Amino acid sequence: MSEISNLLTNIIEKFSIYTKEGLENLTSSMIVIFSSLFIHIYIVDINTLANYLDLLFYPIILIILYFIKINLFSHDYLLFGDENNNYVRASKHKLPSKYLLEKYDISNEDANHYWYNIFNSWQKKDHPRYGQVIRTFRRGYACRFIFYSIKLFEFLFILSLSIFIILNVYSSYINKMIYLYPNSYDMFGFIFLVAILKIFLIKLNNSNIKNLTGVWKKFEEINNDHINWLENNIKNKNELIQHDVK
Repeated sequence: MSEISNLLTNIIEKFSIYTKEGLENLTSSMIVIFSSLFIHIYIVDINTLANYLDLLFYPIILIILYFIKINLFSHDYLLFGDENNNYVRASKHKLPSKYLLEKYDISNEDANHYWYNIFNSWQKKDHPRYGQVIRTFRRGYACRFIFYSIKLFEFLFILSLSIFIILNVYSSYINKMIYLYPNSYDMFGFIFLVAILKIFLIKLNNSNIKNLTGVWKKFEEINNDHINWLENNIKNKNELIQHDVK
């Protein structure tokens, strides 16, 4: 029984949005699943494709998963992206490094340097703020999962709706009457599914910094706690420099 429990725990950790590995695995798997569904409905029956590729089908899926992980997570858009994007703005507007930058009039590079020196020192398991570090990472990963999910559904919605319209306009033109392209109902079902999922995620996770909800609100709360610690423990720039470990 304990072996089964350990196996389930291991699987959950590998596909949990609260760990880096879980975030990467879950996001990549979700992209492959919805992309496969799109291919199945719009391009070719997935069973036919699997039979055609035979033993190569699953290795190809694993290779695709691997390349998605490399390309998607090689750059942290929420941390380094343009703040004109509302999701980036929601993620960055209460960063402790931003607080240090504004309070002590230092460069962005120095602000990041000083803050991460402090934050990294908390990552020792016996540190009293270690739990705060774990919650910070978990909430940051959750923000990224919601961001990637919304962008995936947005992309699939635009792509599938565009193809749906083009195919049906073409069919109607060829038949000289209003004529639905074969498989149109399945196509419309897919369009409806990704649209609903996107709307659902956006409604639960408002990224407007004046009214944050969901993962963005949770991330703001944990960063506010960090800022409160800085306000209470770092009284001036000299005290900030004392935490420097170069």
